[in-house]
Amino acid sequence: MSPDQADWIVAARDTLRRVPLGPRAQHTGRVEEIGDGVAMISGLRDVRLDEVLRFEGGQVGFARVLDPDRIGCVLLDAATDVKAGDAVFGTGEVVNVPVGEALLGRIVDPLAVRWMARAPSRLKRICRSNAPPPLSSNGSW
Repeated sequence: MSPDQADWIVAARDTLRRVPLGPRAQHTGRVEEIGDGVAMISGLRDVRLDEVLRFEGGQVGFARVLDPDRIGCVLLDAATDVKAGDAVFGTGEVVNVPVGEALLGRIVDPLAVRWMARAPSRLKRICRSNAPPPLSSNGSW
């Protein structure tokens, strides 16, 4: 065995030793209906307002309407890939917005996912997304 292979094996065993094994609670719901970029979800009882939800196809959304029996989830990814019956998982985290000088002048998606894949280390802070809407109540800037 070469030294590189031996180092790799030692590193892999060390990584496996640090992995926490055991049961984990996972909040799971189902998409009841979908339309206009909003999915109505049932079965997620402990979801918070603005909590990030992940769909079984990898799409991301956030809880915006919390009714006693259903949740309205605004999709941040392609809604065409989500269908009724798909599983939805609660993450326990609210929507966060990355901020920093590295974002100045950049066009990013709602979670900065596409851009962050290129240079995540340059962002310094993450802020909770509680900024006021860009338009006033009468529709003017």
